Amino acid sequence: VLDDRLNLTEIIVDSQIDPFKKRLEKPIDPITGWKKPSEEYTRHTIENSVKPLRRLTSPVFFSTDKEGKRRKGLSELPTQNEGPLLFVANHQFGKCKSYQ
Repeated sequence: VLDDRLNLTEIIVDSQIDPFKKRLEKPIDPITGWKKPSEEYTRHTIENSVKPLRRLTSPVFFSTDKEGKRRKGLSELPTQNEGPLLFVANHQFGKCKSYQ
């Protein structure tokens, strides 16, 4: 309706149209109405959301032995007297953020 004398939104809000029966529902208070999620829901969320994200974003460490071969883990890090140590990192490559 392209008539500035008529506010269609106001008419709909004030009408008895309620296809989702929202007026029959009691308003939810997010503080006092909060309930702890079930163990099953928590377990499902961890398995299907948290663990895959952790696997994707968890750090992987590599070190280089004396022959120049890369090794997974930090077992080949030089000791304090063996020379310098260089850390190279890429924080959250690809801008994938984890809110943990």
